[in-house]
Parts: sequence; structure tokens; C-alpha cells
Amino acid sequence: MGLLSRGGDVKFSGHGLFAYLAAIVCSASCGRNVGGLVVDRWLPLAEGAWSLEPGTDDSSWCKEIVLAEEMYISAIRPITSPGTHHVTLNLASTDEDGGCTVGRFGPETIYAASAETGEVRMPPGVAMRLREGQALHLNLHLYNATSQRLDGVSGIEVVRANSEAVKDEAGFVLAGPDSIILPPRQRTTITQTCRFTSAQTAVVLIPLMHQLGVQFKTTVTRGEESTILYDGPFQFEDQSQLSIGMLALSSGDSITIECTYENPKYIFVTKGHDGGEICYSALLRYPSDAPIDCAPPDMLQGR
Repeated sequence: MGLLSRGGDVKFSGHGLFAYLAAIVCSASCGRNVGGLVVDRWLPLAEGAWSLEPGTDDSSWCKEIVLAEEMYISAIRPITSPGTHHVTLNLASTDEDGGCTVGRFGPETIYAASAETGEVRMPPGVAMRLREGQALHLNLHLYNATSQRLDGVSGIEVVRANSEAVKDEAGFVLAGPDSIILPPRQRTTITQTCRFTSAQTAVVLIPLMHQLGVQFKTTVTRGEESTILYDGPFQFEDQSQLSIGMLALSSGDSITIECTYENPKYIFVTKGHDGGEICYSALLRYPSDAPIDCAPPDMLQGR
């Protein structure tokens, strides 16, 4: 089963008093040994040191990490030194010629978080699987609004799970349209409805558009009841994941994605990563191979 399949900042609660007290009595090496693997301990998955001169920013910082072993991840959170705007982690795209490239918020996205995003914990028995030899790209957007040089370390850290305890693999599915056409010099809203064709549980939503995106809305319909998961402004440089709790979905339920764009260009803009646009609700859900059916776009209108 793959980590990602094709088909779509809220801050999670902190560790609380228990974790605070535990941190006092337990060193960083504390953990619980299960089947020969120390779990319940935060370990760096991908991180890097950086420096920024006063009044500068860097949106193209990238580091490639090749996994030396297979691992299962039960929790994930960002490492954010002051000056970190957001962090993303992506699988290296198969169409890349090599080297580290800036993540593009698309099918390769594993994780996206702003500096204020908290940890994501999978339910018991659920974990994300990363395979030995996979190349990951850690991308940082950094800024220094101070009058002094900033030095920091930012990245991603995880809690590993014992593979023997994993019953379901979690992964992202992208719910959105196969076609996007944005007429020149106008505001356009694309709406797409996708249907879940088997039971699955979603825990995280990441709205995904590119630089022309201005508004994003996602609604889930279960039976006769519709729930808005998110409806708000979209900023390409301020994207992160949204907590949606434990959203149980059944066969026949649906998700509707509405993406609104402002196209200032004198040309049509279509779907694509290089100069084009995307419209996805990226759902972290389990099981990772649970299918979703996205019909052709059911509405394309200019506003």
C-alpha cells in the first residue's frame, strides 16, 4: 500500500500537564520498548541548520534525505526555530532529474505545517509507512524580520511505531478536479464533488492551491448532513494542515471542494504544477488504499 494515492491551522492541543511533568523526570532518551523498538519518543526525521542575514528571507531552502530503513510513523510535528515560516515534507517526485527541489504541495506532499502547527497523532494501530530507499525533500520557508543575524535548526520529527502493532496504514488522498481552466483577467470558482466508495477515517485536511488561489472551501456530506470542514481565505505562502478530528466516512458519503482564483494574466491558466494551478483537499486518512471517486468537474463558472 502506498503512502499517497490519487483521487483532496488548526492547532492541535499541546502535551498538557502530564507531558510537562514527564519532561521534567524523563530525559530525551526516554521511551517505551516494544518488540525491540523504542516508541513514544520524538526523533528527528529530517532537519537542517540555516542562517539568515537581517531583513532577508529564503523560500527555496531544500534538503534531500534518503531513508536508510523502513519505518512506521505514529505521530509527526514540525521543528521550528524562530524565523521559520512553514515546513513541508515531500516524497521526491518521479519526474525529477535529481537534486533537491522545492516542494509543490501536490501528490508528493507528506506533511505541511506552519510554525504554530502542533503535533499530529494517529489513532492506536494506525501509522504512516515510509520505505527504505525513499528520497524525501525537506523544504523550509525562512524569514528574518530582525536587525540581527538568525541561526536556527528546523525540520520534522516523528514518533515511530512498532510495525507489529500497525493494523492500518495512513496516507494522503487528493480529492479534486482533473481539469482546471481559468479565463484571463477574472475571478473563477471551480467546484468538484468526490464520493467515498468504502469506509475510511480522515484526521487531517490540507487545502492545496497555487499562487492564484484566494479562497478555499471543503464540505463533507454524510447521509443527509453536510459539514463545512473549512471555508476561508487562501494564501499560498501560509499553508498548513487542519485538524478535523476523527471523521468517519462511509461508502456513499461525499466531499465537495470549491477553489476560487484570481487570474491577473492575459492568458488562460490550466491545471499543472509549473505555472498552472491545482485544487485539492488532501486528506490524511486510513486505510491508505481506501478508494475515492472524483467525477468530472460539475461546475466551472466565472465570477
